[in-house]
Amino acid sequence: MSSTDLVLLVVAIATAAVLLSPPLLRSRDWRATVTPLASIIGSGFLVAGPILGHVAGHYAVAAMAALCAISYLFGLAVRDNISRLEPMLAAESPPAVLLWLDRAADLALILAYFVSVAYYLDLLADFALKAFDVVDPMVAHGMTTAILALLGTLGYFGGLRWLEHVELGSVGLKLAMIAALIAALAWALGSEVAAGTVAVRPLADQAEGFDAVRILLGLIILVQGFETSRYLGDSYDRATRVRTMRHAQWIAFVVYMLFIGLLTPWLDGRLPPEAATPMSSNCCAPSAAWSRRRSSSPRCCHSFRRRSPISTAPAASSPAPRASESPSLSAMSSQHQPRSRWCGRATSSPSSPGRPKPSFSIMASSRRPHSSSNGSTPPRPAGAASPCTAAPSPSRSPC
Repeated sequence: MSSTDLVLLVVAIATAAVLLSPPLLRSRDWRATVTPLASIIGSGFLVAGPILGHVAGHYAVAAMAALCAISYLFGLAVRDNISRLEPMLAAESPPAVLLWLDRAADLALILAYFVSVAYYLDLLADFALKAFDVVDPMVAHGMTTAILALLGTLGYFGGLRWLEHVELGSVGLKLAMIAALIAALAWALGSEVAAGTVAVRPLADQAEGFDAVRILLGLIILVQGFETSRYLGDSYDRATRVRTMRHAQWIAFVVYMLFIGLLTPWLDGRLPPEAATPMSSNCCAPSAAWSRRRSSSPRCCHSFRRRSPISTAPAASSPAPRASESPSLSAMSSQHQPRSRWCGRATSSPSSPGRPKPSFSIMASSRRPHSSSNGSTPPRPAGAASPCTAAPSPSRSPC
């Protein structure tokens, strides 16, 4: 176990022991803090670093500070509504204008939460399924629907108290993992500083102009969610909700600033690659690891559309396939060659100059060849054949 792994493990266990301790779980203030805190630090935490690096580059910390400042101003407005507006709305005859504005704001927030909650749960499902090598939108949507149904059932039958029980455990574990991640980043950065090898990564890609401003404004959703305290009036008094909302914002700001600050040296401005190909594409033999784990013949991956990294280094020589072995498996087992437009297009190998060597791309072409920019179909190179038709398996067709 490396020193970084040890730091991760120790900090995660220690933080979880504190946050899941019975005295803290019984604290009324902590219960009121957890609800807005769970909304502020959500699944958006997973993508905050790369997106801020793409928008602000090496000034990602400054951009995060600006987002926190803007959201704190929004929080001031919500806390003022709790302190001043709620007593006016609770009067026997509240002003009609205030009543109408309050109901219109409730409706707008409901519609916004329909989009926000569904989006973040879908994002969470994508990340969770990737741990099992599953990249299927239908499976992710089904998982999101199941989570929504479970939370709706808990809220309908148990009310806020049952949901709070779920939140207390999930937020405690989430903060423990985040604390461990921040500690590991600090340890890694400190190790580089001590060794004199610390260096800020050069920017490879960055949003500019109005696109950067538009994305940055959209990132305010990362630090929103504190407004949920406004709707806990049946369980907590106004003073408690105002105080705990402020505490939730402070905790979230510290977490985000530490995380982005420690992550900045590793940000290069590039966003993560696409996780899936278009739904209409055909793909055979997705990866060597998949074929080794699953079966002896290639498999069409309509459900597992993952774009594996492809090395541009020369392929190492591999033994010739046996007669009973599918040639496409041999190609998959060897190191991947650079992708080309055609599935199985012949590319030159440095080991044998002047002589084309077949290499099968990870993502096979669709049934119909791609068209060029002028709309015409490029001719297939001589001698090139698709793995779907060049060497079918004796037992069954690869596709």
